[in-house]
Amino acid sequence: MEQLSIFEDQFATAFEVRRRRLLPVFLKVYIWIGFLILLGCLIALLFTIGAGLLKNHHYKRRDSGWLEIIELSVGLGLITIFFTAVAALWFEAKWAIRYNWALGAILLAIFLFVIGISFDDWTGTDLTELSLPLVVAIPYYVMLYKIQYRWEHIAFSKKEALTATPMK
Repeated sequence: MEQLSIFEDQFATAFEVRRRRLLPVFLKVYIWIGFLILLGCLIALLFTIGAGLLKNHHYKRRDSGWLEIIELSVGLGLITIFFTAVAALWFEAKWAIRYNWALGAILLAIFLFVIGISFDDWTGTDLTELSLPLVVAIPYYVMLYKIQYRWEHIAFSKKEALTATPMK
């Protein structure tokens, strides 16, 4: 590899790091699995809503599927929120890690709330089923914590690199 000269335009950017290069391979795998899970949830939601609407049409019910439309709206909203969290990391948004922290805090609060209200009807299997997403999310947030400072202060995105003016 040829060494850069100080008189070239790329010399100033040769030592800068792109945000996507900061992502460990394991975190990239998490992101792609997240994309696939969200795609699966979207397909399952659409099939469920479609089946409900067909059932209402077949039995000629009067409510015309308003419950399914509400479920579709809530489901699509949740899928959009989670897609934004995963896609923002993949597309190197500077605010992506803080957004993931806020989303994680909200989900942890919901988890603790559900644990609190179901504590009266305590069974061990309920806690195991509820805590599985929490256990899966722990390595994700540990990896985000390790790269957060460099992500926000040192690294840059491809878009930022293209719009930056070269030093002359």
